[in-house]
Amino acid sequence: MKYLVLVLSIMLLALVACNEEQENLVKEQVANNERIEQPKSGDLKIYDKGEIQEILTSLHSNSRVPGWWEKVKKWVKEHTGTHTFPNCPYSYPCGPCPGMCFIRGIFDGEDNGSDNLSQVDYQAGLRLMGLSIVVNQQTGQEKLLFEFDQNSEFLYNGHLYITQDTPFSNQMLGYYNSNSIVMKAGIYPVVFNSTGKGETLVDAIIQ
Repeated sequence: MKYLVLVLSIMLLALVACNEEQENLVKEQVANNERIEQPKSGDLKIYDKGEIQEILTSLHSNSRVPGWWEKVKKWVKEHTGTHTFPNCPYSYPCGPCPGMCFIRGIFDGEDNGSDNLSQVDYQAGLRLMGLSIVVNQQTGQEKLLFEFDQNSEFLYNGHLYITQDTPFSNQMLGYYNSNSIVMKAGIYPVVFNSTGKGETLVDAIIQ
């Protein structure tokens, strides 16, 4: 029994130490504004921040020139995940990188109806994001606009990772009145404004 207690104690100490080390390394990387490198697998496209910024500028512009506009918007509650990204240098069993939790490859969530999250939801591991469908008035092209707080746990080093093409759940499709929405895999840089709100645009097949 003493042996078992000793082993469990050592394992617990190792787990805590690893989590602290991982957290410190991630904070150091973010503080140094290090660039996320292309995954070794080469499977994920890194989207251009300048292109995303250009579309966001058009979206928020008051100009009468045709550009992008917000078609439908929802604030969605989603679980904080511990998704192990292929290129995360700290993806150990004791401390994978934070990210969206895709249950069985399906993007799910609940319509919050506002930009506030209750303390009960937060303690249950739910987090809030703004999610809109935006459309180009000239071409009809549609994209997904994600909104996050600066310290959102869905982001890693200022980027949103979608590691595989991921469809919306039936519940989510109902919110957006769509037959099918599939988010395209990629690394999407997030653009932050002066208030700390971050936005990014995700390529998707929307039907």
